[in-house]
Amino acid sequence: MRVEIAATLLLLAPTAAVAQTREDAQLWMNFSVQGELTDELVWLAEFQPRFGDNLSRNTVLLGRIAAGWKFNDHLTIYQGLVRQNLYDNGPGRRSENRSFQQVNWKAAAGRWGSLQSRTRFEQRWFSNGSDVGLRLREQLRYEKPLGSGDDGLVGVATAEAMFNLRATDYGARRGFETARLFAGGRLPISDRHSIEAGYQMQVAVANPGTDVAHVLLVTMIIRP
Repeated sequence: MRVEIAATLLLLAPTAAVAQTREDAQLWMNFSVQGELTDELVWLAEFQPRFGDNLSRNTVLLGRIAAGWKFNDHLTIYQGLVRQNLYDNGPGRRSENRSFQQVNWKAAAGRWGSLQSRTRFEQRWFSNGSDVGLRLREQLRYEKPLGSGDDGLVGVATAEAMFNLRATDYGARRGFETARLFAGGRLPISDRHSIEAGYQMQVAVANPGTDVAHVLLVTMIIRP
């Protein structure tokens, strides 16, 4: 009987390891500058430091730039570049260079609020591999003014899913990779500046198990 119990535990041990979930408290600070060169030609630049390991250290530095074409008030497309440094546990760091194409679409609006879609296709090069990673991301964003006028608090909720389209030698596995859920608010502090803050839960498939990040996400939005 004891031999049977021991054998059962040995069989279940790999399953338990695969099902392992690691949780972390993080802070992401996003500084976003968005502008227009003409009525149609737009641009954006972002700088985002992230602090993890229960807020004990800087784990990611990310910079993003993009130029876009605004077809109308509902549709804008972008071409952009990302540079990301990842400070993993242990010595050294990994870096990523990324190209992306993005479509922003304002799907619907009414007294109930507004719904927007952001679709992003990324090509990724990591310093610890030679393959080109391909990732597809889709985000839905809901906004609802919570006060009167244009200078009041706006409630914000987003949901985003990310999928790798191919496996790579730097560790990406084909299929679902990451999901993010955000709930918070945006408060204008001037005609061209606002702050958006809230809670974001990020669930990422790891090898083995799952990584869950509980993130305080704070974004400063500047429109020069």
